[in-house]
Amino acid sequence: VGDMAGVLEGDHVGVALRAFDAASLDDGIRQLLALCSDPQTQARCVQSAHRHFSLNEGAERYRAIYQRLSQ
Repeated sequence: VGDMAGVLEGDHVGVALRAFDAASLDDGIRQLLALCSDPQTQARCVQSAHRHFSLNEGAERYRAIYQRLSQ
């Protein structure tokens, strides 16, 4: 949904399937297993969540947008 594929893949915290054929599913499973075996995945997930979904960060971004619009 939206840019979630970019977040998941860009931050190396998840996998987004673009097709549901057997080859794509197999590749997605391989990618997920690699993420599960990477000891840094948990830290990347936390950092990604803070960066993309923080209430404070979201409020600050909206404030900046409204400030630009009011000028």
